[in-house]
Amino acid sequence: MKDPNADTFTQLKMALVRKGLVNMTQKRYFAMICKLLTEAAKKQFIHTAPILAPMRIDDDPRSYFNNGKYT
Repeated sequence: MKDPNADTFTQLKMALVRKGLVNMTQKRYFAMICKLLTEAAKKQFIHTAPILAPMRIDDDPRSYFNNGKYT
């Protein structure tokens, strides 16, 4: 990515959605990309690390577990 911008990240997000990845996996991908871009900015491979919008995750935890699902 020579010039990271919002359109690039939107395209990446849509590609992850098309692959069927769940929201938490998408968030982890973007966290890794953010860390890489921050490091690239420190080493002056890019001018500045872009500001990424926070990803909202709607995660509904299970209310209970039963042994029948694990046998």
